Amino acid sequence: MHLLQRFTSSVKRLMNYPRGFKHTMDTEEAKLILDIEHSGQTVMQRYRTLIKINHPDRGGSSYIASKINQAKDLLIEQTLRHP
Repeated sequence: MHLLQRFTSSVKRLMNYPRGFKHTMDTEEAKLILDIEHSGQTVMQRYRTLIKINHPDRGGSSYIASKINQAKDLLIEQTLRHP
């Protein structure tokens, strides 16, 4: 049931988000891509989970994988700047 609640919550958030990706990724978009605030996982934990699923070597999209990488890099960089 917990998984269903998380999925429903994610769908509701995405319904209110503008379609497509922003030209320059910001913190809000990075957190949305990795679903950091609602997953209860750290940036790296969530990154590993998503990249395993979406990696091009495993049949995933190279574009989506690049967005996951970009989101991880942005959030890690921010954490290092503002611990």
